Amino acid sequence: MAFEREICFFDYLIGTLSTAYKGSLKSLICKDFCIRADDDRVVFSGNIISLPQGKTEACLIEAGNELERVEISEGSFELSTTKDLFERVASLQIDIVQEGRHIGTFLLKRESDLGNFISAVQLSRDLEGVNLRRLNESVGDKPGLREKSEKIISAIASTKRDWPGLSEEIALFMHDLFWHSKSAFDLWLDFALKILIRAAEVTAERERAKPLRNLISIAEWILEKEEDKENQKRWLSLWAERVILSTIEPGEFSRYLLKLVPSFQVLISDALLKKFNQFIFNSIKEYLDRFPVIDNDVLDHIKASLTLKDSDPFMLFSRGHKERTIQILSDSLLHAKEVEDSLYRNVSGYLEGIPIKIIIETLIKAIRADNLNAADLVFEEFFKLLKDSSKEDIERVRGDLKRLFSLISERGLEGFFNKIITGLHVLDVDARSEILLSENLFEIIRESGNQALIERYIKEITSFTIPPPHLAGISSETWAPEFNKNHPLMISKFMKLLADSNDYYRPVLLHLISNLVITGVFIPDEMLFQRDVSRFLNSPVPKAEYLLSYILLKRLPVFFNEIGASGRLRDLSTEIDSWGDDPLLYFLRKQIHVNASRENINLAGAILLSWVRGSIDPVKGFLPDDIKNTISNSLPSRYMNEARKILSRLGVLSDEMGLDFKRLSLLDLDSEPIATRTDIEKKVYLLIRIYQELVSKYNPHAYKRINAASFDREILGVIERIRGLKETVVSPVETLPEESLYFKRHIAFGIPSVIGSYHEAKFDAFRELIREENRLRLITEDFIQQGGENTSPAFDATIALIDALIKFLELTGLSNMKMREYSTVLQCNYLDKDQVADVIRMIQHELTWHVEVLYREFHPHLKEVISLMPEDQIPEHLLRISPGRENRERKIADILIRDIISSITGLDELDRLLNAVLLLIGSGKITALPSAAVGDKVDQYIYFFDRTDPEEAVRKAPQLGSKALNLVLLKEKGLLVPEGFVLSSALTERADRFFSSNEGVRLLEDGLSYLEEKTGLRLGDGRNPLFLSVRSGSYISMPGILSSILYVGINDSTLEGFSKKTGSRWLALDSYRRFIEHYTSVVLDIPEEIIENEKKEFLSQTGIDDISMTSEDMLYDLINRLRRIIEREGKHMPADPFEQVIESVKAIYRSWQSPRATGYRRAMGISDRWGTAVTVMQMVHGNAKTGG
Repeated sequence: MAFEREICFFDYLIGTLSTAYKGSLKSLICKDFCIRADDDRVVFSGNIISLPQGKTEACLIEAGNELERVEISEGSFELSTTKDLFERVASLQIDIVQEGRHIGTFLLKRESDLGNFISAVQLSRDLEGVNLRRLNESVGDKPGLREKSEKIISAIASTKRDWPGLSEEIALFMHDLFWHSKSAFDLWLDFALKILIRAAEVTAERERAKPLRNLISIAEWILEKEEDKENQKRWLSLWAERVILSTIEPGEFSRYLLKLVPSFQVLISDALLKKFNQFIFNSIKEYLDRFPVIDNDVLDHIKASLTLKDSDPFMLFSRGHKERTIQILSDSLLHAKEVEDSLYRNVSGYLEGIPIKIIIETLIKAIRADNLNAADLVFEEFFKLLKDSSKEDIERVRGDLKRLFSLISERGLEGFFNKIITGLHVLDVDARSEILLSENLFEIIRESGNQALIERYIKEITSFTIPPPHLAGISSETWAPEFNKNHPLMISKFMKLLADSNDYYRPVLLHLISNLVITGVFIPDEMLFQRDVSRFLNSPVPKAEYLLSYILLKRLPVFFNEIGASGRLRDLSTEIDSWGDDPLLYFLRKQIHVNASRENINLAGAILLSWVRGSIDPVKGFLPDDIKNTISNSLPSRYMNEARKILSRLGVLSDEMGLDFKRLSLLDLDSEPIATRTDIEKKVYLLIRIYQELVSKYNPHAYKRINAASFDREILGVIERIRGLKETVVSPVETLPEESLYFKRHIAFGIPSVIGSYHEAKFDAFRELIREENRLRLITEDFIQQGGENTSPAFDATIALIDALIKFLELTGLSNMKMREYSTVLQCNYLDKDQVADVIRMIQHELTWHVEVLYREFHPHLKEVISLMPEDQIPEHLLRISPGRENRERKIADILIRDIISSITGLDELDRLLNAVLLLIGSGKITALPSAAVGDKVDQYIYFFDRTDPEEAVRKAPQLGSKALNLVLLKEKGLLVPEGFVLSSALTERADRFFSSNEGVRLLEDGLSYLEEKTGLRLGDGRNPLFLSVRSGSYISMPGILSSILYVGINDSTLEGFSKKTGSRWLALDSYRRFIEHYTSVVLDIPEEIIENEKKEFLSQTGIDDISMTSEDMLYDLINRLRRIIEREGKHMPADPFEQVIESVKAIYRSWQSPRATGYRRAMGISDRWGTAVTVMQMVHGNAKTGG
């Protein structure tokens, strides 16, 4: 017969629920747990409380190996293992699994090498010293009560206690016990009171009423229902003793206690009654002592200004009234005098009233009654009380403050509004921000429509700064990062405020972004900040201010769907710790599972680096003291050789024993089998994959090298996906989140954790947008690193990438029409290398302009936020930029603006790509370019403004020139543009021959005929003459360098017709004078100095300062002088208008090769290949004395 021996016994063994468990159990408890031994086996048995329905199994596990699995029947199980194994192991666990789902675990550990097993989970302090078996046995013959008893014990053992709900369950249970078993009621009473009092102590003030009522109900029940006076005395005495020892806040509770005094006077001992009364008196007096007092003179003024009903609550602030109440209370409780009827009423007024709430309600009544004088008086007291109010009181009146703001805003009372905003400065900044950043407050103020109030409010809230996270290492108790909890909470408040605003959000956005650029951002997974982001994305802000919204959202490290550790990340982190021989890897697993945040990327990277260097130095800053003090360099040294070999082979290890973490995150390890490797090698690969999973979660990217053959198509696909994703992000259609989340408190560490997934269409779209833009960024970096090749596919790919980056910037709101135009020009024209360089420099010019705009936008806000921040909140690395105060804000802002610019994908990448192309061209590696994109050939030489499609004009911009291109675009937009046409720059080198040929003459005749038809004017007509301006127009800007000729078509005959038609002979003569000057210098090539000297002499002789002051006769004389110069120089100025046009066109083309033009291009590095287009258009009389 086998001999049995009990090794250890637990009335109740506490387990831990699985993080992923989402069932009805609130805690995992096994009662009557026993470990016993026979000759060769050790048996584990017990009964699990409140196990839900379904097939459930218990598994005995040691070091990850399952030893035995049995089915649980009606909560009971029995497992066994060999005595030999039992005696040599240090820990065991029993997993509970229901229908394949892991419910939770019972952890057992040995006290010492030879000691007994104990629970690895500590018993809740609320259950310490309580004989749970005895309590349960007291209701053993009543199954319903026993079930309730076990449910209460489970709820108390749970880390997710609902204290108000638990107090309700205990009160109802005690009532049931009272009727079914007085002895059980007697046994349970002390424990029940302990829990009820605990519930009242820890429950937040706004929810405390239920626990208080449940505690009071026990005393009231005993008084009303118990007929045995001895039981009454004993039970009420116990009730009073427990209450006296409590730390429940005075207030509503004291009022309840006061009502019990008359009954207690006859039922509890004099000594206990004296203590009980003293407890009540002290509690109430303590409360009354804190109740503020208002001077009698002020009270009299307020009383005179308000109705009796409205001013009555103010009597509570009277010193005399308060002193009388305390005296009555003392007489009644401490000196056994008869209780006055007024006692309960007076005390209740104080205990039920919140001073600041009374003041606010009175203010509201005064303003509604238009009694602004009374409101002024009350305001003064409001500010005094506000300063001394507790955070709890301010929290309780937040809704009343909103009502006050709403009323003041609705009435447009700017004085009161400014007064309350200013008055709030008696509070610290945290308290002020709690009030002014309250949800929906901005909406209330905005709806008033009062611009002054709105601007005052925005000015105030943008004076609040978000404190930095101040990451201060890891807590030794919880292993959670220690940081300033107010940091993410303030970000959340600003995000909600923005989401509630339909306009006026730009200054708030700029302020918030500037603040986060300075402080950085830390948001742990458990905050579920994804909800704030979704709310923001479903507001009008992203559509109205996409660029600023984009910059803000990219700074928030929350764009992931898996909350906490789940899926592959959970599997990998569990596997790497399965050896159980490395405290660093155990710590990493716990951080990933329990303290999920972006910081875990740095932790995993630091562990890898410590393995490479064989030193714990890289990880010291990430470890709590209890781990840091127990490890040495011997731990990472055992990984060093294999880690170096693997990381070197993967190409991420530098000669200085550093790691290229960016490259590491992008490695493809699918082809790296690890199953057959050594344990150390497996751990290295697992840690690399964990690092990659963490990076992928918090820094989403999707990169694979693009096939060169399909580069254009694939890069366009990236842009089109981003375009579609942006459309989803800014869509006005509201999208709802889909959450699958499980909240729990991690028993082993006593900290909250959450696991699951979060999805919402706009949130998911922005996350994918970040992935795609990161892909675009990486493609560009990869492309630049590969360098350019002098081949058509390679250069075409470069142009395609430039176009993609410009399109992306356009989607963010940064590109403009000129950048799109330049990209099109690169793709659609035959350009030589110097022309490509010119276009690239023009794109760079536009990029510079965008950067300057961003600088002007953000720099003032950055400086302001820095000036508002206390010095201890400015990160140390920023203070080092400018140790002294002088110019600190400017110097720090100069550095931070670069951070903002670099955060916008496309700006830096496009600039680097353009510089790389310029470098290749400048170095001579590219000598002759193929077509950028097999561009359009020159198939026409004339383009009419109103017949040219704007898109075609952009494609052919080098042929039309920038001047004509802009005129076509302006005309297409419906603006008034004179009729005209442009002659292609492709004719520059052969213009003289071409326009001397029949083809060239016909081309001009066709153009002029079209102009005559459109204007109703005729070239050379004496009555209705058409005058033309013939202007140069290169695609490359050469301001003031190329020539123009005005009033082409004027002669003696058309002069008279012009004079009659306009009614101004002076205008006609001045126009003729202008034509002669331009024609003389441009066409006839007479030096301008000769003309200018003649004009100076003319002005000197006539005694006037300017041509505009001449008379008609003076102008006629000047014209004749200019004609004589032409004759003297042996030149001829044709009278035939058509000949004037032909010669003017030729001369404008020739001006491209003038010494001044070629010298300018040489100095500015502009290609000679551009040539100039010639614009011929109807003349507008800008020289009329009424013109401009």
